[in-house]
Amino acid sequence: MTVEIWDVLQVLTPAAVALVGWGVRLIWSEIKSQRAELREYVRQETCKAHRADLQRQIADLRKDV
Repeated sequence: MTVEIWDVLQVLTPAAVALVGWGVRLIWSEIKSQRAELREYVRQETCKAHRADLQRQIADLRKDV
């Protein structure tokens, strides 16, 4: 009984495809997670900038009064 290269490829190809698919899914989920964290960080920084701008405007209005 000899094992031909074709028999080996028939077994290894689906396993390799499954392994690559798992790796891609893992990387994609990490990218999505990092994008969500970045989106939240940008939102917080934008709110902080708007809040500082509003406080500056209020302080300027109080100086005028």
